[in-house]
Amino acid sequence: MQHFQELFAHHVSTLYIADGHHRTQVTARLAQYLDKSLMIYAALFSSAQIKITAFHRVIEGIKGRTVATFLMQSQKFVTFMKRALGIFLPKALSSNVRAR
Repeated sequence: MQHFQELFAHHVSTLYIADGHHRTQVTARLAQYLDKSLMIYAALFSSAQIKITAFHRVIEGIKGRTVATFLMQSQKFVTFMKRALGIFLPKALSSNVRAR
């Protein structure tokens, strides 16, 4: 394991979790309270081996409410973060992302 950690430290400068980030976060939290050796399955790909496309969520069924009202009512369940207008993409991935 130490050899693997050393290789990773020297050869992987940046790592993004593209899918499964929620499962990864839950597993990390569980490991704090349960067995420290909890494992998850993972695969690593170089940026040259992947193509990332845009994925946008669509909210339907707000039943005549304004966007502002919908967001205010939703704050009971979710936390919103203000960002500048536009799409946020990590710089390292921006050149590999293609809109559908």
